[in-house]
Amino acid sequence: MNPKIETFNFYYQTYFKDISKIEFIEHVPDEILIDSNDKDNNNKLIKIEQSTLGISVSAIALLYPICLELVKNEHYEDQASWMILFLNGENYTAWGIRQRLKKEEDLKLTELICIRFPGSSCSFNYRQQFESTYENETRFFLKAFQKKNRSYHLWTYRMKYIKKISQEDHTIYEKECDLMKNLAEKDVHNFSIFHHLMICSKQCGMELMKWALELRDSFSLMYQGQVKDCEIDFKALQSLNQFIKHLQ
Repeated sequence: MNPKIETFNFYYQTYFKDISKIEFIEHVPDEILIDSNDKDNNNKLIKIEQSTLGISVSAIALLYPICLELVKNEHYEDQASWMILFLNGENYTAWGIRQRLKKEEDLKLTELICIRFPGSSCSFNYRQQFESTYENETRFFLKAFQKKNRSYHLWTYRMKYIKKISQEDHTIYEKECDLMKNLAEKDVHNFSIFHHLMICSKQCGMELMKWALELRDSFSLMYQGQVKDCEIDFKALQSLNQFIKHLQ
């Protein structure tokens, strides 16, 4: 067998075929994974630890050209396009193949890629084509939010998803308001949270002024001791005050 194909098959079967227990992807420096004293380094270019798939720079350099060549020659398109996206979540050709195949396991794939590559519009757009419960999407959203809480693509995706499922269950807007209130109480400077909360509250008619004023009072008290020469004026509470202004 061609050595490149052997390498490709080894890594696919060992690390990429079954991602059911993988929660995150991380690209890491070689020295984290590779033992310089171990002559058999090839088997340690990738590591799975604590539900995280760690991929070294050397692994990307080794596997990415092989996968691109396979896709170009229309060989192992399913497996090669799958692996490419773990290495580069913004490869349009690979996403085109996934959309053509549209396999059920791609929902989990998009979750991993959206979180690892929050700027990948392709991954979010493709994920919209799948049916998923509110509970599952909220779990995904919170995981992605923890990684990058102001991701434009994440918030756009969330808004579109809520609008879509609300057509069958309008009470979703109330659930979403409760979720956003909880997030705002922990991240009061995040404009995206308040923007989404405003949209959802208008749809369900939830009264938020009392809650918003109490939230402002609690944080104003917290920031009373802020030093004057602090680079950021946290006590201004710009996102929250803008939200209150729109409620009036």
